[in-house]
Order: sequence, then structure tokens, then C-alpha cells
Amino acid sequence: MPDLVQRGALGNPEGYSLRAPILYRLPEQRPTGYFYIQGAWQAGEEQLTYVGQTEGIIHMPYEAAEIFAVFSPHHELVERMLNPDAISVEIWQDDRPLTEDQRGDDVAATGHVMIDRPRVYHLIRNRRQEAHELMLRVRSGGFSVYVFSLWGVSA
Repeated sequence: MPDLVQRGALGNPEGYSLRAPILYRLPEQRPTGYFYIQGAWQAGEEQLTYVGQTEGIIHMPYEAAEIFAVFSPHHELVERMLNPDAISVEIWQDDRPLTEDQRGDDVAATGHVMIDRPRVYHLIRNRRQEAHELMLRVRSGGFSVYVFSLWGVSA
């Protein structure tokens, strides 16, 4: 997938708004091919930024062997300079913490990824292409997601 906003891959019925944050609710039905968010999120031209104070969640049903994503601790450069601390994002698969075999290169044994700068993060490594649901949980405002990339997908 290119970027999340311009591609329109958000499956929530609320859609995108570039003007103001939206408090999203997670739909019960989540078909593959889209991602779904819960909590207070602000859409930008190329990213979604968590702007809440409790917990933001991203669910993404998928069928692939591996998942990579581009994240940033803050979208704006000035915000990154004023808030240099890394943002912790918890990664789950199929409503369970990741096993050692499932953790991508950037996921710690605790199941967390520390988002310390804008870059590609390796989240999931399954043994083969399989159907799963990725879940990310973030509790710090400023976390921005730009793109998810699925590897090991047959055409």
C-alpha cells in the first residue's frame, strides 16, 4: 500500500477529515483489505496521527508472511524536537501477544516497538503467508503511521 490517507484504505465508516480530529469507533465487521482505528485520530495529507490521551488502536486483518510499517514519534519536526522521547507501541496478532517466532526485528521481547524516529519498522514475521489480524496499541499522542507493507503475499 502507498500512504494510508491518499490510498483510502481506512475501513471505518467515519472516513477521513483533514480539518479536525475524529473520535473513531472500531466496527464489529472488519474485512481484509482495510485497516480500522479506534480512539482520537487526526488525518494529514500522508499520515494518521494519534491525538488522544488514553489509548489509540489500529486493527488490520491481513494475509501475508511479514508486515513492515513506516511510523514516526511525531509528524511535525518541531514536535519531534520538543518531545524527543520514544513512543511505545504494543503489537498483538489475533488478540494475543506475539510469540518469539512472530516478532519482527524491531519488536522487543515485551511485544513493544519503540518509535524513536521516522523510519520503517519490522513488526511481524510469520513462517508463511497466513490470515491474521494485526493490532497496535498506543497510549502517547503524536504517534504517526504512514504506510503498512505486506510481504510474502501471493498474487
